[in-house]
Amino acid sequence: MSLDWWESESDLLSWRRELERLKRRARARLLRTLALTALAPGMVVYMASRRVPLAESRILIRVTEGTVLREDSPTSTRDLGQFLNDSALSSHNLMELVKKRDLYPFERLRGDQFALEEFRSGLTLEVYRNQFIEARGYNDDVRTARVSIRFRHEDPVVSFAVASDLAQLVIDSERLRRANTSRDVAGLIQVAVEQATDRLNERQNQLTSKQLALDQAKRSGKKEDAAGLQIEIQRLSEELQDQAKLVTTMRANKARADLRHALDSDQMNMQYQIVDERPPPPPDDGKPIRLAMVALACFLILLPLSAVGVGAFDSRIHDREDVQRLGLEVVGHVPRFRGFGVGSLRSRQGGGRRRTPPPMT
Repeated sequence: MSLDWWESESDLLSWRRELERLKRRARARLLRTLALTALAPGMVVYMASRRVPLAESRILIRVTEGTVLREDSPTSTRDLGQFLNDSALSSHNLMELVKKRDLYPFERLRGDQFALEEFRSGLTLEVYRNQFIEARGYNDDVRTARVSIRFRHEDPVVSFAVASDLAQLVIDSERLRRANTSRDVAGLIQVAVEQATDRLNERQNQLTSKQLALDQAKRSGKKEDAAGLQIEIQRLSEELQDQAKLVTTMRANKARADLRHALDSDQMNMQYQIVDERPPPPPDDGKPIRLAMVALACFLILLPLSAVGVGAFDSRIHDREDVQRLGLEVVGHVPRFRGFGVGSLRSRQGGGRRRTPPPMT
């Protein structure tokens, strides 16, 4: 037998013995181990249950060109999307909608810019299936595009209401923009028609005066003057014909511009129609089951860690191995027997409490 006691117990610090020791010490404080293990899953479940996912609503708008006036020029996706973001969804219009729906009160206390940033963070506008990016062929059908508007908010009712307001804002803004543009174009063409008409009347007056001068020259026998006047009359007649054709063309353009303005005002030349409205989906009924599974997984993962922590920080002496760790030599070990606790400090304290007489009344 070795004279060194520590060498005789060389496997005392092996990892298996250490884990068994921590296991025994954690089992001695079982309630504390379970409570510490259940604390983290309880906090996770509490935070997950209080977290309210944002409800997303979607409104789909179909853009269709009219059949009365044919437009063959292509437009790009950026033109349509950029206009909707810069005009229909401008900061002014969005702020009016924020005040109308009383959105983001805390952000508005800090400033309108913070409320707008929060609003835009929950807003998504997409343009897809846009056939306007290509020129329309002669026998091709009318071109269409899709505009998707999504809005996320904690309240499902507010989410759907604001998404509907945004869709209507896009429709009204586009109708107003096209009506104002066609009105301005019609006004410019009207000015051009008036100027062309004035030039036509001027050429007509010049031609009339030249014809009178030609008649006077013929009666006076001035052949040279008559020849020059005939040349001038020929030139003025050609200019008068060209100017008359120009006035006719511009009056036709004016009629077309007036028709375009009327169609744009009635939203017939470019139709914006809501084709799909998707409110937020109903609450998920499987959330309690998922929370229970998460709590169970966290509990099983943290149970060994909690047992190791409780066992490592337990300073009480439970068995002879704990005595050996204090540097004391163990001579023997008496296991528990019937009545082993009689006369112990704990039993005396408990017995003293039981023998305490009731207070006098």
